[in-house]
Amino acid sequence: MRRACSFVCLSYIISGQRFAEALQGRFKPLLRQTVFFLTMAIVSLLAWFNKVFRPATASESIRFTPRAKQLLALAEVRARRQGREEISVQDLSVALLEFKEGVAAAILKRLKVDWEVQKAAAKTPASGPWKALLPVAQREQQSLFHQYLGTEHLLLAILQHDSNPVTVLLKERGVTLEKARLEVLKELDPNFEPGT
Repeated sequence: MRRACSFVCLSYIISGQRFAEALQGRFKPLLRQTVFFLTMAIVSLLAWFNKVFRPATASESIRFTPRAKQLLALAEVRARRQGREEISVQDLSVALLEFKEGVAAAILKRLKVDWEVQKAAAKTPASGPWKALLPVAQREQQSLFHQYLGTEHLLLAILQHDSNPVTVLLKERGVTLEKARLEVLKELDPNFEPGT
């Protein structure tokens, strides 16, 4: 802000000097320069205000882990292959099952989710937009007091989305929200013991 204010003040000083010169006979070129400097000062100030006071969008305000970003990129590639512009919950779910890195991958491996589940999940129809999962994933993130939203939070959000065919498939295989949450706690804290 200090830089923007000093720029505006400098513009006014310059414009005052130029105005005095303009009175001596060189009016038109100096007036154009003065208007230009004042315009630039106002544009710079407005751009700064817009940058500082603009509300953040949902995706800008959420800080994802690098693995979660990779997972979303994989889901986006899958959606594009299916001819969709927007990632669906099903795209994210299948990408999560295919993704071999991150906390969610370790949990799914421990819960014995195998390639047969991945193959069956790939055949399920697309369901709503993935951004419907964001509030649930953020609640999971906050309940675990985490700074970043990771693959484990997305997994827990998917398991709470009952209209997702992949969620139904996982629950049929014994992967419940409670089991997954317990495994998340174990994965993040090796000394964690249930009931303490």
